[in-house]
Amino acid sequence: MLMSIVIASKNEGNLLRQTLDSIFAATCDVSYEVIIVDDGSQDGSCDFLRGNHPPYAVTLLRTQGIGLAPARNLGMNHANGDVLVICDAHIAVLPHWLDHLAQTIREGADAVCPQLADMHEDPLPRKRLNSLDSARSGVVAAGMCGKTMLSLFQPRWLAPQQTAVEVPVLCGGCFALTRAAFEATGGYEPAFRSYGWDEEEISIKLWTFGFTLKATPHTCVKHFFRPAAPYPIHNEDVMHNFLYLAMCHYSDKRVEQIKTMLQASGATKAMARQLFPQVFSAENIKSKRELYREKRMHSDDWFFEQFKLMM
Repeated sequence: MLMSIVIASKNEGNLLRQTLDSIFAATCDVSYEVIIVDDGSQDGSCDFLRGNHPPYAVTLLRTQGIGLAPARNLGMNHANGDVLVICDAHIAVLPHWLDHLAQTIREGADAVCPQLADMHEDPLPRKRLNSLDSARSGVVAAGMCGKTMLSLFQPRWLAPQQTAVEVPVLCGGCFALTRAAFEATGGYEPAFRSYGWDEEEISIKLWTFGFTLKATPHTCVKHFFRPAAPYPIHNEDVMHNFLYLAMCHYSDKRVEQIKTMLQASGATKAMARQLFPQVFSAENIKSKRELYREKRMHSDDWFFEQFKLMM
């Protein structure tokens, strides 16, 4: 089995080098390759990988800043592996981390994420994580294993279990999926803008297309939860991606619920009024919404009922 590690990186400073130091230092039995997508970095953080003698044997792809989801798709399209491993550029891994992900896939999962833990003891990211769910005190130190959704805009980290278990949403900071799952779904939504809702969209798509997603407690990846991204994140892009997810995967009834909820909010009403006709265009509905309805094995109602999700 060959595993392809795909890392999209933008303005990561020294974190990308530290991530690669960790990956190449970790003992693993499976074979792997590493693909870096420099998505228009302006801080020179990928320059150490250029030239005739880079410190690591990686494939370096460069873009002008196409956004997280398209950049990851680009890396996966250049991958040779039987299993594709999507990673953030600010992580640290343990020995045999790839072996544990591969084992869960051999046992029947089509995609799997590890435990995800806070890389630092800094109180700011810990406070930010806990704000997502005040009931999950202590989970940050122990690691999180996948996500669920309490309501429209309220994700919730899940605590690790004794064995690998099914989860509704993968941890976007690190997960693996089979090439078959990638090719059947097309990976991330290519129309997504710079940032937002990518892990929810690909997880819903994988589940409704008939694939199985699990989280394993048997390895932990440490992740740098920073207070702000090193590049601009626009609320309009995040809202666009959420609406595009809904357009692609949600029933007419659920879309109407979303419209009602968003248009009732003063903070999002103007943005929603502008974006709805762009996202729910006749062309998008015909090319995306109808296509996904034809290809999927389960409805979004099945997905929400399967995991007892709100909304």
